[in-house]
Amino acid sequence: MQNNTKTSSITHEIIEDCEKCDNSLVFELSNGSDHYGVSVEAILTCLKLAENNNAVPKLGDDWWLTINRIYPEVGRTLGEYL
Repeated sequence: MQNNTKTSSITHEIIEDCEKCDNSLVFELSNGSDHYGVSVEAILTCLKLAENNNAVPKLGDDWWLTINRIYPEVGRTLGEYL
């Protein structure tokens, strides 16, 4: 079985003028041939899921409450996980 997985990397660019984005902060990633944006909300959601699975250290309730105030979409997405 052949592994066709492409690894993506951060391009160190922040997409500031994205016509299709309604997020305040979007990071550009690339897999070598394609470039795509990932919102800060998506990254924070992944971080919370990683925290819940003990893949990263606990950040604490106060930190997540602050994030939820700044990015309410994260709270709506995660619901019971916060």
